[in-house]
Amino acid sequence: MKSKKIISLFSIIMLSIAMVGCSINANSSDDTSSEVDTKVEEKEIIKIGTTGFFKDIVQEAKKDFESTSGYELEVIVFDDNVTPNIALDEGSIDVNFYQHVPFLDAFNKERGTNLVKYGEKGIACTYGIYSSKLKSLEEIPNGAKIGIANDSSNRTRGLRFLESNGFIKIKDGVDLPTKLDVIENPKNLDLIEIDGPKLISSMEDVDAVVGYGIYMLLSGKDPKSAIIFDNEEDTKRYADVIVLREDNKNVEWVKHLEAALTNEKMRKYMDEELEGAYIPAY
Repeated sequence: MKSKKIISLFSIIMLSIAMVGCSINANSSDDTSSEVDTKVEEKEIIKIGTTGFFKDIVQEAKKDFESTSGYELEVIVFDDNVTPNIALDEGSIDVNFYQHVPFLDAFNKERGTNLVKYGEKGIACTYGIYSSKLKSLEEIPNGAKIGIANDSSNRTRGLRFLESNGFIKIKDGVDLPTKLDVIENPKNLDLIEIDGPKLISSMEDVDAVVGYGIYMLLSGKDPKSAIIFDNEEDTKRYADVIVLREDNKNVEWVKHLEAALTNEKMRKYMDEELEGAYIPAY
């Protein structure tokens, strides 16, 4: 009897040890699995800078980018057109999307930076002459006050646009002209430089402004109501593009960002939601 009791007790002890061992192993296995799962679920965050004019487009692209790339996209909206490039150059963001190549080239030249565009596709803002007072080019009077953007690249575009429509002539050989480079102005237009985003809010103070359709849309006005639009070739030449640091231009994830910004879903989104303020350049 004693022998049987000893054997029985020994069996119980061994069984208890085995059960404790299984419990420890099971917990260890769960912990390891949890660690693995956490690592699998973690996604690297890509920080993209933009402005209020492209915020909705970038937010729309975020969905497809995250589903195809395996990265998360953190959208950082800046209040001006300069800081997103400064932030990119300094490394506080990874990429930006808000500017056309002439603006990028002017920024690099003025600041000594080496930011580069990615790919050949982009999104263009419609561009033209807008007025709350005039209905046609013929109505623009002598001495009319015309608002144009005050940054070098968009001022150039505004002046070139007025030149192409016969209002002024610019001195030959000037890459980034100013009002001082206007050598003919038969209607004696008063060209008033205004911060680009404020052009539309200044419409009541001038006869017309030269600017982007998105300015109109965000001001609650019709972006399709221009007296005249820029031609399609020039509109697409000023398409906004993805911009990276030169030493980061071959990152794997950027192709997914380009695809998300320039696919058919985006084309449909712009057609249906943005009321003619943008056109695809792809």
